[in-house]
Amino acid sequence: MRITTHEFVHDLVSAVPELRPLLDEHLADNYGELLPHVLFGDITRWVESAVEHGVDLNAANQLLALLDSAYADHGDDVCNLITVSFLESLDPAVVNLLSARLRAVAASL
Repeated sequence: MRITTHEFVHDLVSAVPELRPLLDEHLADNYGELLPHVLFGDITRWVESAVEHGVDLNAANQLLALLDSAYADHGDDVCNLITVSFLESLDPAVVNLLSARLRAVAASL
């Protein structure tokens, strides 16, 4: 099922409520406008911090699983968002936690 990147972001935040403060701050900083690629920079840093510090690991793992599922199911725009604004800058420690599909994509970058 193809969805927009905006819908995808809102679905992620609904599924992983720990991301809500990131979205709220992002919207406040951008006059209410959702810029998915910019927000995904914050999400990337959040996941890396969770893994590095051992906090919110269940939420981080849930997010990674949702990204894998979305990469398979949600079309080019969502795949591009995940690839360009998440996988390209992801710390190697987190890459090791990705699904085989997303590890392969990250390795190809």
